[in-house]
Amino acid sequence: MTWYTWLEQGRDIQVSGQVLESIARVLRLTTDERKHLFYLANQPLFDKPSSLHEVVSPALQTLIDNLGASPAQIIGLRMDILAWNKAASATFYDCATIPVEQRNRIWIMFSDHNVRRTLIDWEGHAQRVLAEFRAVCDYHAGDPWFMQLVDNLKHISPEFREWWSRHDVQGRPAGRKEYDHPIVGRLVLHHTMLQVVDNPNLKIVVYTPLPEADTEQKLQQLLIKYEAASN
Repeated sequence: MTWYTWLEQGRDIQVSGQVLESIARVLRLTTDERKHLFYLANQPLFDKPSSLHEVVSPALQTLIDNLGASPAQIIGLRMDILAWNKAASATFYDCATIPVEQRNRIWIMFSDHNVRRTLIDWEGHAQRVLAEFRAVCDYHAGDPWFMQLVDNLKHISPEFREWWSRHDVQGRPAGRKEYDHPIVGRLVLHHTMLQVVDNPNLKIVVYTPLPEADTEQKLQQLLIKYEAASN
């Protein structure tokens, strides 16, 4: 436990991969916490992909388009939003109106005031997304793109500045989200993240309506309004 604290404090200590594995077992670390431990100790854990291969195929776009009123997005390694369906634009935000360099889940979570207002328990969800983002950063340690994004987030968000120092890490579990939508009111959704087998750099996030607050009917209403306004 003392060594782990020293590692988090950035002390210059030498720990072998074997010792780190023992610490991870004793502390019963999760997969993402174990990755973070190896990162702190500057020890290799696994090979990184040689390049970012993040092309969304027409088949994947068709897949999320055919989900009807269930919002869906396709996310890349850096948490960039690479593709989305009409339901996502109608329910959350229209990525087509967001500059490409800002189409990123962590950036939108901490910079978009509409997300902050509508997402119930924004702080809890933002902390979980940040912990997910830190795990991704650890995987790409030293990448100038991530370093710049972290600096930008610290500049725009006092919450990000405060929480970043905690070193929380985690993957993105499935879970429940509630929104207070300005048009239809309360929405209750379950989000699930699926990895694309033939392109592991990509993940599909699907928001399924739960049987509360007439969420399914409200999503249909939002989609109909969006399609009418787009025509």
